[in-house]
Amino acid sequence: MIYTMTVREAFRPGGASFDIATTEVGGKVYEAESKNGSTMRLARQMVQDGLPDGAWQVVNDQGHVRFYGPSLYRLAKLTVHETDKQGPRLRPYREFSGPTATPNKALEEAST
Repeated sequence: MIYTMTVREAFRPGGASFDIATTEVGGKVYEAESKNGSTMRLARQMVQDGLPDGAWQVVNDQGHVRFYGPSLYRLAKLTVHETDKQGPRLRPYREFSGPTATPNKALEEAST
């Protein structure tokens, strides 16, 4: 089985952009939003629901394949991190449980 995720860009009031990733498996619709890493967030939802591991692909809203990989479970273990000093980078995903700091701020502080 190959899981196909569709990603489209959306905009918040004021112009900030973010991605929305969606897929449907067995009649259930999954959706995740993120500035970066919506497909990884979507993969985590799918794994949490107990879907079996399998290949995946990401398509844009015109159906063109943008990227793909062999393991949904491996995709779920990643996230995207970006700072002002460097562009987007894949990093291992860590569950965030801090009470006040944002996840991105916590990652930035940990990398300095």
